[in-house]
Amino acid sequence: MPVKMVLHYDHRLASLGGRVVVFQKDVERMVADDVVDECIAIGARAVEGEIKKTPPAKPPMEPIVSGVARVDAIKESLAKLILKNNADDFAGTGRPKIAVVSRDVGFKVEAHEVSKIWDDMNNPVAQEMTDGSGNE
Repeated sequence: MPVKMVLHYDHRLASLGGRVVVFQKDVERMVADDVVDECIAIGARAVEGEIKKTPPAKPPMEPIVSGVARVDAIKESLAKLILKNNADDFAGTGRPKIAVVSRDVGFKVEAHEVSKIWDDMNNPVAQEMTDGSGNE
């Protein structure tokens, strides 16, 4: 809800969010909520009553996933990326982008763990050694 504010001098405020608010000395004007704090910082005051500030929302906590569940979630995400085959999901090196994997699994993953799992999934030598034939 916009707030009616006044400033005791002429000023043009260019906010960090891209809005411009032009104050004329001692002339009331409506100000959008997202720039009220910046207006107060330059000395503007609310004309009617108090400004009710709502505390910023806390970002949701990231779930803690570890061990086998973590590896399985990353493997599942990598398998989906392979099937989806979208070039935007992969870096120029051919490896999946870490941000894409993190978004898919719902928690932050580290580059080294994705690289290791990716290498294990795509290394034909490791797959041959685990197929039970015993041949190298």
